[in-house]
This record gives sequence, C-alpha cells and structure tokens, in this order.
Amino acid sequence: MSTVSGDTVKNPGAARSSGAGDHCGAALQLISGLRDGLAAGDLELPALPSVVTLIQRALDRSEVQIAQICELILSEPALAGSVLKLANSPIYRRGGIETTNMDTCVQRLGTRLVHSVSLHFAMQQMQRAPEYKAIHSLLEPEWDRSRMVSELCYSLARRSRRAAPEDMLTLGLIHNIGRIYILGQAGSQARAMFEDEDAAALIEEWHPLIGGAIAKSWHLPESAVRAIAEQGDEDAPNDDDVRTLLVLAITIATQGVGEDGLDPALVAEFPGALRLGLDAGPLGAIIEDAREFGEMLMGSSSSVQFL
Repeated sequence: MSTVSGDTVKNPGAARSSGAGDHCGAALQLISGLRDGLAAGDLELPALPSVVTLIQRALDRSEVQIAQICELILSEPALAGSVLKLANSPIYRRGGIETTNMDTCVQRLGTRLVHSVSLHFAMQQMQRAPEYKAIHSLLEPEWDRSRMVSELCYSLARRSRRAAPEDMLTLGLIHNIGRIYILGQAGSQARAMFEDEDAAALIEEWHPLIGGAIAKSWHLPESAVRAIAEQGDEDAPNDDDVRTLLVLAITIATQGVGEDGLDPALVAEFPGALRLGLDAGPLGAIIEDAREFGEMLMGSSSSVQFL
C-alpha cells in the first residue's frame, strides 16, 4: 500500500447528510474517512506490484534500456505471456514471423504500450486481492467498463490525433479505479451501498478524486491524474484534450450506443467532440474500430485477458 495527500478536500455529501438513510450514512462515514486520510497524507492506497514499479522507473529514464525492460518482464511469467501474445497478434506482427524473443516483442509494441500492458497486469493482480474477490459479482461490470472505455480511448486518440493512443489506453483502463477502491473498502456493505440511490450518488461524486489520488501514487502523468480526478466535473475547462477524450469515451460507453448505433443527439450535445473534429459519422467508425481492436487484443491474449 502507498499513501498520498489530497490538495483540495471538501465535505463529502454535505447536501445529503440531512435525513440520509442507513446505507447512505455508511457511505458518508466511509468516504469521510477516506477524505480525512487523503487530507492527512496517510490514506492507504493500492500499491503496484513491484515488477510494474520497476518497469515504470526504467521507462522514466531518459535513455531506456530495452534489455533491462525485457529482463523485468521475463521475471513475471504472466506479464511475459501477455507481452508475447500481444506482440504476436496480427495488429502488431504486421506480416512478420512469430517470435519468442522479448527484445523483438518490446520493440514491436513500443515502450508506451508495454507500460499499458504492465498496468493491466497490475489490475489483474488487484482483481485477485481478497477484498475485491469478495465482491466479484458487484465489480464485474466495473472491469467491463474499464475494458470498454480503454478501447474507446485508444480509438478516439488514434482518430483525433490529440493524444498518444497508448497513453489513452492506460487512462481508460484505470479511469474507474476510485469506484473500485471505494467498493472494496466498503466490503460486506458494498452491495447495499451500491443499490441505495443516495449512497451510490455519493460514491459517484467522490470516486474521481480517489481515483486521481491512486493514479498520482502510481506515478501516472499529471494530465492523466487531472483527467481522472476531473472526469465528473462539469465546470472543468473544455480545452483539455486528454480529459475531453476520456469523458467522451465514458459517455459513449455508458449511454451513447443503443441498438441503432450511436445517438447523434448525444454527439451534438457534447461540445468537446465537435472541437476535436468528431461528429456522429466518425464516432460511429471509431466505435467499430474500438470493438475490432478489443476483440483482437482479447483474442491474442487467450487465458491472459487484456482489457
């Protein structure tokens, strides 16, 4: 576990404190405790596996040593399997022969995508943690949402060219880590809180800030930390391309696609999409691209699923 402090901390659910039900009261108490820990700098947050931390440090150096990255990847069989399978998938093999050489795999994927794969490995490890396994059925939609948003973020970034697709893949992957963490902390009360309208609204209000704190403790770029923390802030500036792409991906994943495809009205009401040169036509193609990309990644990873 790691600790992190919050720069700005408000009173959670102040408007809901009066007349709150038992489940909302429990959620308020839990989030107040998280708020106090965040403000004091002693909030325990999920730590990355040591191998992922070492890979991050190696990638942060001005001169990346591919040999060292390969050695770290090979030290963790599950992570090595993900990298090998993804590098040998049609989208990255590009007509080349299959390889078991990790140096070749890393060069095919690039260091940014290797970072994304390592973070996915960290998320897999989190899924296996006791506090999350106990509420597996409740969290399953969150893991699915993580996958959908990450694929859309990747595809949106490729089409708009306003951010690195691999970085947006990582951002989408962990955008809801705050909600996952809060529900894990709730333990046996998680389902009741999630099903209580007021308690669920409180969690929805606070998970971005907690998620931003986790992203910061995981040493993600400041743009990613800010996008996660401000994903639900309607007053946030509209000129942040990274946040706009994330919010658009979340919007499409949660309410934008029905049986008849993308709702054009949704796009018309989303000013960020038009600013990025995206309308209902391109967004429809982007959604299809995201699906194909996700299917390819899922197929290439077989038992080691890439979100």
